[in-house]
Amino acid sequence: MRPIDTIVTNPIDDREVGEAKNVYVGAEEQTPDYDSGVPPYARFVAEAIASLKPSSVLEFGCNAGRNLDLLRSLHPAARYQGVDVNPLSVERGKKRYGLDLMVSDEAWLRSQPSDSFDVAFTVSVIDHLPYPEEPLRHLVRISRHNLVLFELAHDRVGLATHNMYQTGDEAKLVPVYRNSYIHDYRHECEKKFGCICTADIRFPIGTDNLLDLYRLLVFTKRWDSYSVPQAAVFKMNPIA
Repeated sequence: MRPIDTIVTNPIDDREVGEAKNVYVGAEEQTPDYDSGVPPYARFVAEAIASLKPSSVLEFGCNAGRNLDLLRSLHPAARYQGVDVNPLSVERGKKRYGLDLMVSDEAWLRSQPSDSFDVAFTVSVIDHLPYPEEPLRHLVRISRHNLVLFELAHDRVGLATHNMYQTGDEAKLVPVYRNSYIHDYRHECEKKFGCICTADIRFPIGTDNLLDLYRLLVFTKRWDSYSVPQAAVFKMNPIA
């Protein structure tokens, strides 16, 4: 039986590993582009990465590549690569954006040489994986300069089962989006992998208690790559 990650306090059934992945293999909830305009969080993430001026960028869990396309419009000089488990989304993204996208999962990360990309990033991807340690370890390993994460993050970790909406004097509990997990990314990347956190920025994407937990985290594993994204400097709002 696979051991539970040391930072997960809520019991997680090992079957969730396969279930969580299968949910997204054929998922069609996410549109190929931002139909109603680019949301503030997506622009913030893209601006933060562009300000690092990378020459190569990987998005793990890219879906159809709309984040990569946005980033490319801000920083066209880089080489961009996207990986996702959803073959339908990858095919759509290739046709729509002409990006270098491929269908794969954590196994692909394991096969990549160290320092393969200047920057690797995720946008609400690791928070749909029950066990974050292995993908994070390899994302750190293949990132030459920075790993950028925009994820549900907290030091209380485990499976998120319900979400609370406050309406006036009443609170309503509803089930969360499928297979949502909260992880402590600073514990993982700093304590386990020896990274340096150069930015930890609270960036809520909603007013309910779960969407309030989104954060932008920027890590480096090398002192000579220590830099704070320019887009983040004026918006920092760290909380312990």
